[in-house]
Amino acid sequence: MNKLSRFWNRNDTYFRAGAGMFIYTSDNEFLLFERKLNPGSFQFPQGGRDTGETFEETLWRELEEEVALGKDDFETVSTFPHLLSYEYLAKDNVLDWLGQTHQWFYLKLKDNTKIDLSLATEPEFTSYKLVSEEEVLSGIYKDKRLVYTQLFEHFNKEIK
Repeated sequence: MNKLSRFWNRNDTYFRAGAGMFIYTSDNEFLLFERKLNPGSFQFPQGGRDTGETFEETLWRELEEEVALGKDDFETVSTFPHLLSYEYLAKDNVLDWLGQTHQWFYLKLKDNTKIDLSLATEPEFTSYKLVSEEEVLSGIYKDKRLVYTQLFEHFNKEIK
């Protein structure tokens, strides 16, 4: 895969393109996953788009790879109306890109869905938890906080 096929170009600054998964329950709880490489850090799943993939194809591939969930585990799926981007704020960023841009999807988890992270084919998470909106926003990295705030504003106005 060549470098340009992995990135979305925004004003000559490279951002990794991908899909984000805003997973919620019928009780309006939100499913966050603990990053394997950063214990204690929880987030919504997200993943990079492969060359030639649509955002929806990225969504389903990444869910299967990272958390072993598929289409049959969700009641409804809807899309945030536009891409959301964020820049990495860490000074020690050694990656090839300056941030990420995602098409976000709202996924309503079916009641009684069993989550078994040991079934993930490319696991990036070690555990998960269901939390409130306030807990999501208070615990997220500051570089993602604006994105998550926008996701919740849309969720509370259009999805809930």
